[in-house]
Amino acid sequence: MTDDDRRYWLAECLDQRRIDLDFSWEEVAEGAGMTTVNLRRIRNNKGGLPGRTKRKLQTALKLCDGAIDSLMAGYPGNLEPDSPEWRDAALQATRALAESEPEGRPVVELNPQRIPLSQLRATVAQMKAQLEALEAQVDAYTEDENLRPPG
Repeated sequence: MTDDDRRYWLAECLDQRRIDLDFSWEEVAEGAGMTTVNLRRIRNNKGGLPGRTKRKLQTALKLCDGAIDSLMAGYPGNLEPDSPEWRDAALQATRALAESEPEGRPVVELNPQRIPLSQLRATVAQMKAQLEALEAQVDAYTEDENLRPPG
């Protein structure tokens, strides 16, 4: 496996994540604070990929810290590039490293020891925020006289 193989795999993973989030490449570039030309160069393995750029892409695509390095290390050499199985593997890999699912549901994995600490913290924070929102809805419901049951 070459660096070109890893970068081609990374490009596929980023594309699957972009599609999963229903983002355009322009939205990804804007979220990462770069031009679409620079983003295209990175995707086509013509540009460098320093740590700062990785962090910007991870933020724009709502991936956890270290996700890009993990994706590049997880190249599936046993799958035929561009096959449906390869694309599905890319989608599953990015979802496993996502801060949250596109619908906003926290990512839940059966083995919490395999989840990066930053992702666990982000998931807990998201769940706390969702709980607070639900509690506020319950409070509003019980305070609204029109919604109280008679009696």
